[in-house]
Amino acid sequence: MNTNASGSTLEQRFTQLQAQVVTMATAQGGANATQKGLPDVPIFDSGKAEELRTWIIQLRNKLAAQPHHYPDDQACLRYLVKSLSGAALCLIRGYVSENTGQIRLESLNALIDLLRQAFNDPDRTRTTNCEIRKLKQKSSTVAAYYAEFGRMMGDLNWNEEAQREQLYEGLSGEIKDSLVTSHPRSDSQGHLIQICWELDNLIRTHAAKWVQPGCTH
Repeated sequence: MNTNASGSTLEQRFTQLQAQVVTMATAQGGANATQKGLPDVPIFDSGKAEELRTWIIQLRNKLAAQPHHYPDDQACLRYLVKSLSGAALCLIRGYVSENTGQIRLESLNALIDLLRQAFNDPDRTRTTNCEIRKLKQKSSTVAAYYAEFGRMMGDLNWNEEAQREQLYEGLSGEIKDSLVTSHPRSDSQGHLIQICWELDNLIRTHAAKWVQPGCTH
């Protein structure tokens, strides 16, 4: 009887120890995942305005994902400086103390503003206006064309009608022909792009069937 009681007690203790090990392993795994966070942002030297904008988004995501690693402005600023080189690093070198490494700027936004002033397109709206009028779907999918169209339109302040007209102008001739024969012009940009997606899929599916082995023209 005592043996059974002792065995039962040992079994209970072993089960408790197993549960503790699992709990500790789970907690450690979560801690490791939190510690890893997002990968470091790429080094920014200089380049096109669009590259800077993408880099800033990556930077902010990195800092937001690991707030315990970058708890204050100086920590964020130091990480930003670590991620610069070349012309970009030279730009802010005068704000960094050679003795302490202290960065003499009030916030992360202040340093980002310096980079924007130096590397952004000073006339981005005018540049994008020219680029979007040249944008054509050509042989790309409607989805790819619309993604690029939306990226450019983010820099512009066009009304709904102007956006829809420019979107239509850039479509491929095949899509335009299909719209004329099967759909009236839509008053909604969302409706127009939905129809174009459907037509594009139908056209590409039909074309793929004709190029399969064994198909005759």
